[in-house]
Amino acid sequence: MSRITRHPICPKCGYDQAGEIATWETSCPIHGTCPECGLEFEWANVFDPGRVLLPWYVEHATTNRAMYRRAPATLWMMLIPNRFWKRLTVHYPVHSGKIWAFVLASVIATYVISFIFAVCITAFSTHSSNQFYAQVQPVNPAVARQMGYSEVDMTELSYWTVSFANAFRESFNYRAGLSQNGFSIALMMLAMSLLWMTVMTAVPVTRRRAKIRIAHVNRAMALSCIGIVLVYLLALTSDSILALVSKGSLTLNIVQHSGSNGGLSYSYSKGRFFQIESIANLIMTICFAYAIIWVQWFWIAAIVRGWQIRSIMLSILGFIASLLAGYTVFMYLFFS
Repeated sequence: MSRITRHPICPKCGYDQAGEIATWETSCPIHGTCPECGLEFEWANVFDPGRVLLPWYVEHATTNRAMYRRAPATLWMMLIPNRFWKRLTVHYPVHSGKIWAFVLASVIATYVISFIFAVCITAFSTHSSNQFYAQVQPVNPAVARQMGYSEVDMTELSYWTVSFANAFRESFNYRAGLSQNGFSIALMMLAMSLLWMTVMTAVPVTRRRAKIRIAHVNRAMALSCIGIVLVYLLALTSDSILALVSKGSLTLNIVQHSGSNGGLSYSYSKGRFFQIESIANLIMTICFAYAIIWVQWFWIAAIVRGWQIRSIMLSILGFIASLLAGYTVFMYLFFS
């Protein structure tokens, strides 16, 4: 089946090039210019948009397996938006269904990872509590009762049923638990990206200035969602490591004295915990700052480099609207 379109359109604005083609007298020229938006292109790519595809980009993969193999390279390129959009220009075809399917798969995979993290942390916490109980109970039962520790049978099916149910609820709790920091940053990034998309598609003045197909804006929104998922996963991993260290630090070092009162002394292993906590907080601060910078950088790079739109007003309007959206979400999440 031929991939040549019936009505070749401009890769950027979607303007029908049939009128330009009608002016040809003898042969097809190699290069052309869109009379609507001024984009320069090769006519071969207009007739056959799938002629040239990027070998590292997930959206241009021909199979699902190839798509996931290309994910690391795509994420690496997206880390620096200027580099990414310099290569992924409007000349390359858009496959909206494929890129959004990849986003959905990424969200599902991230949820599964967060669920596994929550179950593992619960199991580790229970195991640590059982260890503490086994050490303290024979020596001083009053201490174990005072601190609320008791032995939990981890072989019981009911224990794992409750653990899975708690992990399921934890995955949707954006105000507490493992997902709190990740959700907060992700929601801010999502709000900022949605405002960029709104400015590019729903505001008549900016749409006229941009002269860009909605498919390209849709692609940028999907790609920004991939970035959001990645930042959320990084925040989740950091918080999970901190939680594991915290649970491990609560395992007390028991030393039985030979004193006359047969007392029991114990100390918390806090040194390593505080060190890990400082590193986790630093990572979270970097994620928070880079998330704000990255969203703005990503969309401005898309406008200037990827879509070749020369409009300072458009970039400034989108930048201000996006920051206001992020600030609104920040105020709601942290002060409500």
